[in-house]
Amino acid sequence: MGAKTAFAAVIDGDPRVRLREGAPDAAAAAALVSEWLPGTWMPGEPTTLGSGIYPRHQVNALRLPGLDIVGADDVLGWVEGDLPPHVAEAVGDRRLVIHQMHSVNDSMGFGVWQSGVRIRALGMDPDNGVFIDEGEPTAAELPFWQGERPEEDDYPLPFHPLDLAEELLRAELSFVLEGMPEPGDVDPYDIPMYTFTRGPAPGGRRGLFRRR
Repeated sequence: MGAKTAFAAVIDGDPRVRLREGAPDAAAAAALVSEWLPGTWMPGEPTTLGSGIYPRHQVNALRLPGLDIVGADDVLGWVEGDLPPHVAEAVGDRRLVIHQMHSVNDSMGFGVWQSGVRIRALGMDPDNGVFIDEGEPTAAELPFWQGERPEEDDYPLPFHPLDLAEELLRAELSFVLEGMPEPGDVDPYDIPMYTFTRGPAPGGRRGLFRRR
C-alpha cells in the first residue's frame, strides 16, 4: 500500500452530497487555513483531494458548505491532546475528525470530536501496537475488533492498520485511496483542493511545516 493521510475534517451532513454538489473555491480555502492556523499564507498550485490530504511541506485546504478539510501535519498532535481553543470555537457543535495513515510504517491514527468533546482516539502501528485507545469504537471499526477482518497470523496486530484506516476514510468522507471503491463512493481525484505555504516570517525567514 502507498496510501498516506494527515488531515482534519469538520463534517456537517452527508459528505457525499457535500463533495458532489459543492463548488470548491480558493478564497474559501484560504479563509479556512487562516482560521485554523493563524499566520501569513501564500497560495500555491491547486491539487486534488486525493493527493491533498497528505500535505507535502505545505498546507492543503478545501471548504464547502457543510464540510471543511485541512491537510497539515500540525493537526495530528490534537489526537492525543486538546483542540486549540480557536479551532474548537470555529468547529462549534459539528463533528471533527482527524485521520492519519502512513504506508511506510503501517501506522494509523484517528480522532473524533463532537461539540468540542473528544469521543474517540485510536492510534496503532506494528512496532508499538495499540498505543492509544480511548472512547467507544465507531461503527466502521467494529468488524475489525470483532475479528471479521483478520490479518495474516504472523502480523503483530489482529488486523492491518491501513485496512482500518481506509474504511474509516470511507465512513467519514465517502471515499478511499487504495481500497476497493464501493457504489456511491466519491472519486477524490476529481475534486480540487488548494495549497498554501507559510509567508515570510519576521526578519525575512520562511517557516514551513516540519515533516515527521
